[in-house]
Amino acid sequence: MYASKTCSHCEQQKQILGEYLSLFNIVDCLDNQEECSDKLIEAVPAWIINNQKYVGVKSLEELKNLAGC
Repeated sequence: MYASKTCSHCEQQKQILGEYLSLFNIVDCLDNQEECSDKLIEAVPAWIINNQKYVGVKSLEELKNLAGC
């Protein structure tokens, strides 16, 4: 997940992930601007799943479906 520590939607997403949060790689775009720029991240939270970019807060079910689980 691409996020920002100042983003309220990112905090909401982290709450949704709950006990599964540690299973996700979270990149803070304030601390990793070059990586986020390279991935063309313009808004957070953002996800890159199976080489597709998705923006916005997602439910666990949505993430599961996007990942093909």
